[in-house]
Amino acid sequence: MSKSFKFHLFVQMLIATAVILLANRQISQNFLSNQTEDRMRTEMAQDLKGCQQPVMQRTEFIRCAEANQSGSVYNAIKHHYHLCTNQSTATADKLCSQIKQLDIPWESRPDKMTERNVFSTVAIDGESWLASKHEVSQDILLLNQKWVTDFVLQLWKIRDQNIAKSVPTVLISLMLLALYMVFIVMRPLKVLENKMAELNSQSLFQDEPINSPYKEFNQLIDVYSDLRKRLAESFNKARRFSSDVSHELRTPLSILRGNAERMISELPLGSAAQVQARLMSDEIERLILITEKLLLLSRADANSLQLEMHQLNVSQVMQELVEDAQSFHPDLQIRHNIQDDVVWTCDAQLIHQLIQNLYTNAVKYNTSNGWIALDLSRTDGQLKLSIENPSQDVAQDLAEHGFERFYRGDASRTRGVDGFGLGLSICQEIAHVHGSRLTLLVTPEQTVRVTLTAPLA
Repeated sequence: MSKSFKFHLFVQMLIATAVILLANRQISQNFLSNQTEDRMRTEMAQDLKGCQQPVMQRTEFIRCAEANQSGSVYNAIKHHYHLCTNQSTATADKLCSQIKQLDIPWESRPDKMTERNVFSTVAIDGESWLASKHEVSQDILLLNQKWVTDFVLQLWKIRDQNIAKSVPTVLISLMLLALYMVFIVMRPLKVLENKMAELNSQSLFQDEPINSPYKEFNQLIDVYSDLRKRLAESFNKARRFSSDVSHELRTPLSILRGNAERMISELPLGSAAQVQARLMSDEIERLILITEKLLLLSRADANSLQLEMHQLNVSQVMQELVEDAQSFHPDLQIRHNIQDDVVWTCDAQLIHQLIQNLYTNAVKYNTSNGWIALDLSRTDGQLKLSIENPSQDVAQDLAEHGFERFYRGDASRTRGVDGFGLGLSICQEIAHVHGSRLTLLVTPEQTVRVTLTAPLA
C-alpha cells in the first residue's frame, strides 16, 4: 500500500517545526537571560547616576528609579534594590559590609546614557548578586540575581501559554504550508504526468519541448524525452514489422488458397482427402483474415488509413442487417429501434465492417434462444448506435480489456467460439479515425452492450 506524499511531507514538516521551536525556545531563553542581566546592569548604572543623592532613603531611590525609566518592564524588579549609602537599611548595611571585605573585580563598559557603566557580579552567602558602582560617590547598588531569573521565568511562562493557545493556528498553517510545498514540488511532475498521459501511437512522434520552471527538473525532463524517443523508435519498428509481415503473407496465402481450391475440385467428391483439403482451405482463409486485420490495425497505428468520405444512410444499413439476421439466425430474437433517415458522412466500407463486427460478436457470444437488441438514434447532432445481447459467464474484466488486441476473455469458455480477438480492436480504431467513441458495458443482468457515439457534423 503506497503512502501519501502530502501526509508524509506534513508529518516531516511538523517534526522539523517542533524541533526548530524547541531549539529556538532554549536558545531564546538563554539569550533572554543574558539580555535581561545586561539591561539591568545598564538601568542600575542609569539609576545611580540619575537618583543618587546623599540623603536619599531606599524607598525614595526606588521611586526615583522607576520614574527615571518610566514604562520599563524591568521596573518590577527594582523593588528589590539594595543601596549602599549612609542611609542604607540594615540588610543593605550587612551586604555592603561584606562587599567591602571582598576584592571585587569591577568591569567598566562604555554606555551612551551613563558614559561609563561600572559593574560586577559577586557571590554573598551562596547567592549571586548584580552590583553597579557610581564612579564619583563610590556608592554601590545591589540586586539579587534570582529576581532577574524569576522575572525571566515569568516572561517565559507567559510566552509558553501563548504558544499553547496558538498550536491550532500553527497546525493549520503547517498544513497549508505543506499543501503549498506539495503544489510547488509537484507542479513540474504534474506537467510530465500530463505529457505521459497524452502519449499514444501518434503523439509518441511529436517532439514537443517541455519547459521546466526549475533547473533541477531539467535532467528528469531529458530522461523523459529520451524515453519517449526510444519508445517511438520501438513502436515504429514493431508497426513496420506487422505491416511488412501482413504484406508479405498475403501473396503466398493467396497462392495456397488457389491451390487448395483446385485440389478440392480435383479430388473425388466426399473422399477423406477432399475433406482434409477443405479443412486446410478453411485454415488458410483464417490466416488471410488475420493478415488483413493486422494490416488494417498497422495502418491505423501509423495514422495512414485512407478514408473515402461519403454520405451513408445508417438507418438503411441497420434495416438490411435486421432482415439478414432474421433470415440467417432465426433462433435469435431481433429487437430493433431504428430511427429513420440517420445519415452520416463517413467511410462506408469501414463503417459496414464496424457494424458487421459488432453484430457478429453479438451472435457468437449469445445464449441459446437468445436475443439481440439494435438501437439507432440521432440526438443533438450525434449518432448513437448500440448493440446489446445476453451472454453466459461474462469475463469480469471484459469492460476493461475488451478492446485490447487478441483479448478473448476466459479461454476455457471461448475456446469453441471462432475468432481472433481482433474484432473490437478494429472497431475501436475505425471509430477513432472517424472522431467517434466506442464504449463497452456489462450490465448486472449479464448482458453486453457496445455503443458507438459519433458526431454527424
